[in-house]
Amino acid sequence: MTDTAKRAGENRRTILDMSDARGMFDDLLMHWSGANAGLGSRPIELTGGYTRARFLEQAVRFDHMAEEIEAATQDRNRVGEDLIHYKVAVRKAIERLSYLVPGLADGTEFARRFPSVPDHRSSEAKFLATVDKVAELWTAHDGEHPTPLVLPDGTTSRDFARGVVHLRKAFRVREEATQRERGLRDERRALHKSLVERAVQYRKVIQALGPEHEALITSLPYLWPKQDRRKKTTVPA
Repeated sequence: MTDTAKRAGENRRTILDMSDARGMFDDLLMHWSGANAGLGSRPIELTGGYTRARFLEQAVRFDHMAEEIEAATQDRNRVGEDLIHYKVAVRKAIERLSYLVPGLADGTEFARRFPSVPDHRSSEAKFLATVDKVAELWTAHDGEHPTPLVLPDGTTSRDFARGVVHLRKAFRVREEATQRERGLRDERRALHKSLVERAVQYRKVIQALGPEHEALITSLPYLWPKQDRRKKTTVPA
């Protein structure tokens, strides 16, 4: 790749994009290392005594968090599949029960109050409300009749109740996995914002150096497309 082509590729990158930022942080760290070496006894420090070592530490954390988020996403997808499995099983039991009720419990409170089969796409609250009602009616019916109502596959009201317990746990686990993934994404976005702010500060410090450090000023990495290296850097609105 020619220098011109390489520079053209760099001009399309923006540090405001997290996928681009990973490599651009490396570019800035390399420049910062050269600046520290060139300035000798005056290593670059930003506001609050912020050093290159601290920027490196945060950049490494930012990089590693991408892997953590990927793992969290895979975990959320896995537990989401488990939840679908339990929802399908419970819904199928309710559907089978709805076919039996008119014939085996016609005229009873069970038949009169039996709810519609829930849509598998229903919200957690709506789906569980139907499931809980079925469990309550089924248990009450069995307690009032000498012969318990059993599905063709052998499922009893107790089996159904156990399935509801597993379903509730699956909902909870999925929510916990979702919250963990969301928390990691929020944390990484906040870290990215902090690193971008430090990168902007670094450019300002370098651009304020005297003409004897022209090489450092002209070699500053771009932070976003068509950025003028000599122009005072500000975060675009």
